[in-house]
Amino acid sequence: MPVILHPEDYELWLDGDARKLDLVKELLRPYPSVEMTGYPVGASVNSPRSQGAELIERAAVNSA
Repeated sequence: MPVILHPEDYELWLDGDARKLDLVKELLRPYPSVEMTGYPVGASVNSPRSQGAELIERAAVNSA
């Protein structure tokens, strides 16, 4: 499961100091859904061979 961090937590997450393990565990909490934005992306994102910034561009939604 991926972890979404607030920018102020980046340094602690990357620190690697085992003595700070309890602090790092505190970062393993659900990220507030009100702070997230979702949008559709193209199907090519599902291929491990796909690369490039276009993979995360908003895709047009066809209403059929």
